[in-house]
Amino acid sequence: MLIEDKKRDKKGRPHITEVPLPEDIILALKFRGQGFNWKESAERANTNYKRLREYVKQHPDCKTYQKDIRNTKLEERDNLLIDSAPEAVKTLRDIMRDPRNRAYTRIEAARTILSENRSSVSEVDIKEAIEFQEERINALEGKRIIEIEAE
Repeated sequence: MLIEDKKRDKKGRPHITEVPLPEDIILALKFRGQGFNWKESAERANTNYKRLREYVKQHPDCKTYQKDIRNTKLEERDNLLIDSAPEAVKTLRDIMRDPRNRAYTRIEAARTILSENRSSVSEVDIKEAIEFQEERINALEGKRIIEIEAE
């Protein structure tokens, strides 16, 4: 995604916002997404730290790229949590039901199950509310028309 594809009137090198992200900057952003700090990311991508920071500050594609990396990582995390949730709940349920466990252990397992259930329901409600607000914003921006009911 480039800013605008217009002819340059100036001589010399184009500004960094006028060119696509170089491979070393993309690689450094990937390393940053893996948890390395900015200097480590620059070193691993064989680029200069200052150059990397300038791109991050000035090039709009950097923010988009970082957001995409972050969203991918969050999706991976969510998938792992979703895959392991049934086993975790079964384990907690077994602990809760086992009369050989001490009362405080059984109570804590029950609390954890109830707490996770409550937060899951809240999370779904929040996501639905965010999606609804995004639709309203898109409608206001003229991207899509939706019916808004009185609440």
